Amino acid sequence: MAARYTRAQIATDLRDIRLQLENVTSGSYSPTINLRNLPSGTYKATVNGATTGTTFTSDGKTASVQLPNLSGPTASVRISR
Repeated sequence: MAARYTRAQIATDLRDIRLQLENVTSGSYSPTINLRNLPSGTYKATVNGATTGTTFTSDGKTASVQLPNLSGPTASVRISR
């Protein structure tokens, strides 16, 4: 395990998800976030307020997004439509 979430804020319509991740390694890490029942569509991920260039799609059932090369003790992740 490279990271664990310590806090989650999820909008009722699931179009805005905010996670606080904690680094459980001693270096950089690339966590994969798996989501279920996310409404169909295209989403973007930001880390610590910065655009990562990471977009992904959901088929309405499952979706996964990998966040490459994170560092530091914590990361604030936002997934939005």
